[in-house]
Amino acid sequence: MRFSLLGRDLVARACISDVLSVRSPSFFFRRCRAILLGLVCVFVSTGLARGQIFVSDWSSGKVGEWTTSGSSTNASLITGLSQPNGIAASGGYLYVANKQANTIGKYTMAGQVVDASFITGLSGPTQLIASGTNLYVMNTSNSTIGKYTTAGQTVSSAFITLTQSFPFSMALSGTSLFVVAESQGSHSHSNSFVVQYSASNGTFLGDVIPEVPGSPPGFYGLAASETSLYLSFYFGNGYISEYTTAGSLVNAKLIDNLDAPQNLVLSGTDLYVLEIGSSRIGQYTTSGQTVNAALVTGLTNPQNLAVVPEPSTYALALAGLACAGWSLCRRRRAC
Repeated sequence: MRFSLLGRDLVARACISDVLSVRSPSFFFRRCRAILLGLVCVFVSTGLARGQIFVSDWSSGKVGEWTTSGSSTNASLITGLSQPNGIAASGGYLYVANKQANTIGKYTMAGQVVDASFITGLSGPTQLIASGTNLYVMNTSNSTIGKYTTAGQTVSSAFITLTQSFPFSMALSGTSLFVVAESQGSHSHSNSFVVQYSASNGTFLGDVIPEVPGSPPGFYGLAASETSLYLSFYFGNGYISEYTTAGSLVNAKLIDNLDAPQNLVLSGTDLYVLEIGSSRIGQYTTSGQTVNAALVTGLTNPQNLAVVPEPSTYALALAGLACAGWSLCRRRRAC
C-alpha cells in the first residue's frame, strides 16, 4: 500500500515531533533517536520521490504530466503552445519544441514559464535531446540538427545537415548521435535508414542500418542505450526492433502488435512506447516483456514524450543515513 504524499508527510511530522519531545540523558537513547530520525528521512524521501512522464499534445497545444505508475498528475501542465512536439528534461527544466512557432520553450518541472521563446529562428523543430549542458534540436523543414547549450547559447544552428534526406528521430548513445531519416521526397515513413554522427563535432561516422527500398513499413522512432538501438515501425500493426549500435539485428520484433508506434523513450531498463493509433503509452522491458501495455490512456493527439525516472532508492537511503549520522554527531557534541 502506498501512502499519499500528504498522509506520508503528516505521519513523518508526527514521528519527528514525538521523537524529539522525549528527553533522556542516556547516550544509548540519543543514538536510537538519531537513527530513528534517519529512518524517518528515508520514509519521507521515498514518499516524495516519483517518476514523471511528460507528453506533448499537438492539437490542444499543451504538455501533460503523468507518473511512471500511470497516474495523471496534470493533463494541462503547460498550455498555450504552438503544435508542441519534442520534449527534453534536464537540470530540473523542461524544453519543449513548438513546431509551428519555430521555437523552443523552457519551463520548470512544475510547468512555470521560464522563457517561452528560449531558442528562436528554428525550422520546423520536432525532436529534442538534452544531454549535460547540450541541447540537440531536429529541424524537419530544412533537414538539419542544431546544437545549443541549456543556457540558450547557439553552438551551431546547422550542426548536422542531412543531404537529400528527411529526418524523423534521433537518439544519443555515448559520444554518437544516431538519426533515423529517409530519402527526400517520399515522406511515407518507408525506405528509412539509420546514420551515425559524432555528438561532439557533428562529423558523419557512417551508415548504421542502410535503406531497404520497397519494403515498408520503415523506421520512425528511435531510442538508444550504450549497446543497443530500439526502432519503432510506424504503421497499424507496428512493432519495435532491436539492433546493436553497430547495426546488427538482435530481434526483429522485440515488441509486437503495437498500434502505430511513433516515438519511444528508454529509461533505465524500461521502454516507454507512444502509440498514435490507440493514443496511449505502454511500458515494456528492454528484453521485450510487457510491464503495462496501457500505462497511460485517453490521450488526445499525442506527439512525443519525455520520462524522468524516480530517484534511486539507494541514494535516498544514503541520504537518510547521512541525516541520522549528522543528528547523532550533533547531539554527541551537545553532551
